[in-house]
Amino acid sequence: MPLPSSGMISLGQMHGEAGGSLTGACTINDSDIRGLIGKGSGSQMAFSEWHGASSTYSATLTVGSTSWESCIKNCVTTYAYGYSATYGSLSYTTVGTISGSPTVTALYWDNSDALYLAMNGITSNSGWSTLTIGSTSFSRTSGYHWTYGTGSTWSWYVSTNPIGTSGTKTVTIT
Repeated sequence: MPLPSSGMISLGQMHGEAGGSLTGACTINDSDIRGLIGKGSGSQMAFSEWHGASSTYSATLTVGSTSWESCIKNCVTTYAYGYSATYGSLSYTTVGTISGSPTVTALYWDNSDALYLAMNGITSNSGWSTLTIGSTSFSRTSGYHWTYGTGSTWSWYVSTNPIGTSGTKTVTIT
């Protein structure tokens, strides 16, 4: 449950939202607490920055599209947000709810019937459990995972486009 949107917030409440005990030892500079608002170690912070903070990453996806092949023979069209081609957007790309605060570099479905999520700054198949796009959820453990350099990608076989071809969708990662 998100932290209060106004008024006083205790360090214990922050720790609880980050997954710790309400009474356990913690500091405002602990990575899980900083992760609720995407702050780096030693950053200047005020308690008011945690108003409404949640352990669930949530962003608005504006759907874009692009074609990756020449479209003469095997045209692959992708829908959503991509880093190597400028299409679509996410309102917020830093996933402060995962240790190390990785960034979403791509989230798209393509007409080869696959959904992809790529994050830079995470190289393990851990740290989150569910990706939800609109009202459709995908379990991390049911996807195929691979790493590259400093990042990871997950993919799921999905024959129906969960993103759509235009408009916006709410994306959450828990």
